Amino acid sequence: MKNNLLIVLAVLLLGGASLAQQRILINNAEVFNGTDANTQRANVLIEGNRILKISTAPIATDKSANTQIIDAQGKFLMPGL
Repeated sequence: MKNNLLIVLAVLLLGGASLAQQRILINNAEVFNGTDANTQRANVLIEGNRILKISTAPIATDKSANTQIIDAQGKFLMPGL
């Protein structure tokens, strides 16, 4: 029983570590920042649960299996949603 608990804990810890390292790149989104009346087309790079970069220029990524790339053309991105 004790060994099973240790295995479950190890799997949870290792699984959480890989999720924290995953990057998401959202390209071509219409970004509404909540303060301006207009949106701006931008690219957003997220790692784990943090926004690393917002840019109107393309954002370079390593294109590894840890980076999920989403084409958001024609879609909106806004805080809290």
